[in-house]
Amino acid sequence: MMIIKKTVQEIGCGTFLYFRHDKLTANLFESNWADRPRAVYRWNQPGVQLDGPVWIPRLYDGRNRTFFMFSFEAIRNSNPTPFVGTVPTDHQRLGDFSQTLQANGQPITIYDPLTTRQVGGSWVRDPFPGNGIPGARVDPVAAKLVPFWPRANQPGTVTGAFNYVNSPNADIDSSNQ
Repeated sequence: MMIIKKTVQEIGCGTFLYFRHDKLTANLFESNWADRPRAVYRWNQPGVQLDGPVWIPRLYDGRNRTFFMFSFEAIRNSNPTPFVGTVPTDHQRLGDFSQTLQANGQPITIYDPLTTRQVGGSWVRDPFPGNGIPGARVDPVAAKLVPFWPRANQPGTVTGAFNYVNSPNADIDSSNQ
């Protein structure tokens, strides 16, 4: 019977690179059909992996019992991601909600919270006159925040939703693991 003991084990090493760039990518069929250029898409993901036995000469021989593993991965990403959202209209910024509509086209009623009272067994409130909040009733902190909201740059839906587009909005991602 012969016993063979491994005395040398190889260290495993691997590298990888996932690279994507709009200059190296074909255009989409739909974009060609609509005569639009390629969309910008950039992704760079390099990495390395190293593993093997722990062996410190004249101190520790863990070649058959103790192992290490190291891996590193970086992601560098830059893709345009248009943002579509809803911001207050110019009338709403001033407290005028007379042109704010529901999905069925009916105006939304803005009620005055200071007129809340119980009638019978239910709670009722009175609407603001003209569906507008008086300037004196707007919280001063909220009034100072209004200029920081972007202004609507497109009409949006009947309800005023989706009236803001920020494009090209570069989605830049940079991370290491």
